[in-house]
Amino acid sequence: MQLFDRNKLITKPSASLILLISFFILMLVGVSMLMQLLTTKMDNTAAALRIGAVLQNVFVFITPAIAVAMLSTRYPASLLAVDKLPSLKFILLAIVALIVSIPAMNVVIDWNMNITLPDSLASLNQYINEFEKSAESALNIMTEGSSIGALIINIIIVGVFAGLGEEIFFRGGMMRLIGCIKGVSPHAAIWIAAFVFSLFHFQFLGFVPRMLLGAFFGYLTYWSGSLWLPILIHSLNNSIITACEWSNANCGTNIDINTLGINSPVIAITSLAITALVIYVFVKLSVKECKK
Repeated sequence: MQLFDRNKLITKPSASLILLISFFILMLVGVSMLMQLLTTKMDNTAAALRIGAVLQNVFVFITPAIAVAMLSTRYPASLLAVDKLPSLKFILLAIVALIVSIPAMNVVIDWNMNITLPDSLASLNQYINEFEKSAESALNIMTEGSSIGALIINIIIVGVFAGLGEEIFFRGGMMRLIGCIKGVSPHAAIWIAAFVFSLFHFQFLGFVPRMLLGAFFGYLTYWSGSLWLPILIHSLNNSIITACEWSNANCGTNIDINTLGINSPVIAITSLAITALVIYVFVKLSVKECKK
C-alpha cells in the first residue's frame, strides 16, 4: 500500500521535495526575522510569542505544504491526505493508544533526558542544556495567564494550530512526497519524516520520544489514509499537556502525568503491552478496510 500514487504527480517527487524544503527554509527565515522584530517592539512578550507561533504554523508549515501540493499534482487534497475523514473506530483506537502509551513514553523521555555526552563534548552538552532551558522558558512565557480565556488561547495555539501545521507539513507534504520516490518504502518515508520532525525542534533531550511520536502520527496517516487523524491526536496530545500545566499553576492541582510509569516497571511494561495490542487491532482493521 503506497502513501500516495506517484503516477498522479506531474513533477518528480524529488523535485517537489526540494521545492518544499526550500520554501520551508525561506519562510522560516522570514518568520524568524519577524518574530525578532515583534519581541523587541511589543511590550507584551507573551502576546508577541503567540503571534509568532501562529505566523510560524501558517507560513512555515501550512503554506509551503499546500503550495507545493498544488504545484505537484492535480489532486493536492489527496496528496496531503485531507480528502478523507477517518472512521470513528480509528479515532477511538488512536485516542486509546495515545493515552495508554503515556507511562511507556515517560520511560523513554526520562532516559533521553538523562543522556550525558562525554567530557570531550562538555561545551556541546552545556549548549544543549541552555537551549532546552531557553525553549522551556519561551513556552512558559507564551502560555502564561490564569484566566479561562488564556487557557483557551493556549490550547488553540499550542494544541490545535501546532498540531494542524506540523502534520500538514511533515506528514501531509514531506512524508508522502518521500514515499513517492522510487525505492523508498512507506515505512522508510514515515521514519525519515519522523526523524526530521524531531530534528526541527532542536531539542536533543527530547529527540527520541518526539521521533517516536512523529512515527506514530505517520503510521496513523498510513493506516487510516487520512491526515485528519494525526492532526486530531497531535492536537489532543499538546492540549492535554497544556491544560494540565495550566491547572497545576492556577487551580492548585498536582496532575503530573510526566512521571507516571518512570519508577514502576510493571506500569511501564503494562502500558507498552496494551499500546502494542491497540496498535495491532488498528492495523488489522486497516487491512480489513483496504480489502473492501
